[in-house]
Amino acid sequence: MSLSLNKKNTKILEIKENLSANKCFYICNYQKITSNKINLIRRKAKENGFKCVVYKNNLFNIGYKKFYNLQDDIENLSGQNIFLFRKDEGFKGLKEINNFTKQYDNNLKCVFAFFENSLLKEKELKKLSRYGSKNDLIASLAFVLSSPIIKLALTLKSLVSLKEENKETNKN
Repeated sequence: MSLSLNKKNTKILEIKENLSANKCFYICNYQKITSNKINLIRRKAKENGFKCVVYKNNLFNIGYKKFYNLQDDIENLSGQNIFLFRKDEGFKGLKEINNFTKQYDNNLKCVFAFFENSLLKEKELKKLSRYGSKNDLIASLAFVLSSPIIKLALTLKSLVSLKEENKETNKN
């Protein structure tokens, strides 16, 4: 086995370990970004709970296919990419990445994400990034569902108050 093949196998094992240790990952394509800005991206990503790594696309595809026992590559994975891994909920990370990529105009964009056992492409990610985290959406739904009940309770309370006032005025 040549040394480069050993290095490639080591990288593939590292990719598989990152996939198994994290609930979600994001692939962001970057163009025309200086190495200083790449280092800044890595630092900010780490501050926000991401592990940021640059892999060769082919090696990532091999590790991805082996980890998930798939036959197909991630289609159209090309160019310079940063791979961001995160242990917690995917939606929250997506929102953070979306805000982060806005700082770099079109030079940094999230092209793929994997969470909730689904690989999402750029168009789907743009739609999802408009929404809050899963917990935020559940809280909003709970509020919407409880709103009529709260209104009913307030109405009943005001009716009871009115009835008591009417009793007092009738006594006088």
